[in-house]
Amino acid sequence: MKPSRSGGTTRISLPDDLTEAIGRVAAVEKPDFGRLARIAGLDPSKDLRGQDLRGIDFRGSDLEGFDFSGADMRNCKFDLADKSNSFRATGPFFLGADLRGTNAKAGDYFHSARFHNGEFRFLHIDTVKQKTTCFAFGPEGTRIVSGGDDSDLRLWDAATGEELAILRGHQSGVHSVAFSPDGAHIVSGGGDTTLRLWDAAVGEERAVLRGRDCAVHSVAFSPDGTRFISGGEYGTLSLWDTATGNELAILRGHESSVRSVAFSPDGSRVVSGAEYGTLRLWDAATGDELAIMRGHESSVWSVAFNPDGTRIVSAGGDNTVRLWDATTRAELAVLPGHENPVSSVAFSPDGTRIISGGSDGTLRLWDVATGDERAILRGHEGWVLSVAFSPDGTRIVSAGDKELRIWYLDADVLAARGIT
Repeated sequence: MKPSRSGGTTRISLPDDLTEAIGRVAAVEKPDFGRLARIAGLDPSKDLRGQDLRGIDFRGSDLEGFDFSGADMRNCKFDLADKSNSFRATGPFFLGADLRGTNAKAGDYFHSARFHNGEFRFLHIDTVKQKTTCFAFGPEGTRIVSGGDDSDLRLWDAATGEELAILRGHQSGVHSVAFSPDGAHIVSGGGDTTLRLWDAAVGEERAVLRGRDCAVHSVAFSPDGTRFISGGEYGTLSLWDTATGNELAILRGHESSVRSVAFSPDGSRVVSGAEYGTLRLWDAATGDELAIMRGHESSVWSVAFNPDGTRIVSAGGDNTVRLWDATTRAELAVLPGHENPVSSVAFSPDGTRIISGGSDGTLRLWDVATGDERAILRGHEGWVLSVAFSPDGTRIVSAGDKELRIWYLDADVLAARGIT
């Protein structure tokens, strides 16, 4: 039986097997017995998944072993001192719980929970002390694959933040990952000089590919999934056959490390960005260099095509985002705003917005038509290393710190900023 939330004395009968547990907590601190009884009485197995727990004060309560996954815990209060990873194996678990309006902070104790930064909702995914360097959405928008400096890839449920699988094989940090357009395969590149093809359904390694004897910094699938491109430390790009693993072509021209590669939406071109500040455009069929695009005053860390292939966006170590005409190769706009190098950039699925992330710890949302900065998303404590829109454009994912954040682009929040 639940006690009443109204004032006055609360009386409740508890099952005998809960008496000892409540007594242990009482010996540590003077808790509210009514509150603890209410918590325990909801489910003697301590499984509170999906429950309405709004407004409860959990301070002074021993929550070890409780499962709050999916619970509505808005405006609750918690003890925040000395919360360590020792709770990971035994709980409490907050997978997908709504912690908006609480005093909880995104971190190890409250891993994989929903928060609010004062303007935007976000789902925090703790990546297990792994510095997460890269990630990619599955084409259906329900899965995310991430890679980090611990050499592992991890598959996540994009709705709840649940870890679905760990893909092991790389012997050094993973620098780039990509899903095939049909979601069946994942390609990854790392500091161990290898590319690896994975079966995305079962998480098994299908092939280990070696081209240049250098670190692989960026990978991308062609739109039809039959090929993928890689760029690495020695300034070359390699084009690969997905089915056979054969290297089809080597694209030479950059004089420094290639940091980012991307296919055009029709698969006919490839754009690459490198450390000496240049972008290069390539013919994906012949491997011929079509153009060199100069403008950045420092390394180009990220490049992307817009959905119709008419524009290219780039992010650089000169703290700028730059927009280019993919046909004339002219620089169309310089988007200042970041206070430090910009590490990652992406177009929205409809091509009207750009998201960027950098070493100033912020994400910035830009209007493509005007070049205006429309929103700043704050919360990361360190370098934002990778950003992307979800396939439906309703979410943004960012990687950094040892976490992934899935930001929800709620219509009312965007409307308040004049974003439609």
